[in-house]
Amino acid sequence: MAPDLSEKLLGIDIDDADRTRDSDGGDDEQEELRQFVFAGVGEHRLALPVDAVRTITEPPTELTRVPRAPPAIEGLMDLRGEITAVLDPRVHFPVSESRSGRERLLVLDRSSDRQSAAIRVDEVIGVETVPESDVIDADTVGASELSGDALDHPLVLALVTQERKPEPRVGRATTDGSADDGVETPGAGATVGGGGSAALSSARRTSGGEPIGETFEIESDEDTADDIDASETDDSTQEIIVEATALVDIDRLLLASENR
Repeated sequence: MAPDLSEKLLGIDIDDADRTRDSDGGDDEQEELRQFVFAGVGEHRLALPVDAVRTITEPPTELTRVPRAPPAIEGLMDLRGEITAVLDPRVHFPVSESRSGRERLLVLDRSSDRQSAAIRVDEVIGVETVPESDVIDADTVGASELSGDALDHPLVLALVTQERKPEPRVGRATTDGSADDGVETPGAGATVGGGGSAALSSARRTSGGEPIGETFEIESDEDTADDIDASETDDSTQEIIVEATALVDIDRLLLASENR
């Protein structure tokens, strides 16, 4: 069943999920693309396969509570004439932040003979298409520069990596009270190593109750003077943020929610 997601709401082209792109190896080589729904649950950033989500809707003001139901099952709701169980992923991904006020329900695409279910998330970040090589699982994490700590979570199937440029914040105050006109990178919690090659470091940990979904920084000392004006760079160093988002195993989540 095709996902009933609002393209206008999410700002994406659903058809992109079926496309491939040329890789750097040549015109004859194509890489499969995969599409995911990215959502926030407290301080965690999670991804779900877009094919697993039938629609996105607002949560109801009230739910019908089920006596002696597991903590992960908030209750039942009538969604377009279908009784739907609403699951709270915070039971499995503990958070320290309160609800954002932008909650949404990710209604799962379930067969007619199975209980309809929806996952309450604090916000829907969007739907993104990424190449297959950017999905890192337990078999491939060793060949990457990611720590892979998030893969220790029993409900995390893989890490979906994405690159983006940092959002500059100019005029940061320094410890001596003077102004710093350099660029501040939000969320940078670790110093990136130097040397002759690109360095990768985690900006936040993911073990225990720490956030699931890592942010990294990459610094490259490769000469870029021919492409970028030297006045806009610092020693020809470019900074890239690599976000590693935890891909949730839907079947395990449902099973854990029923038994916990």
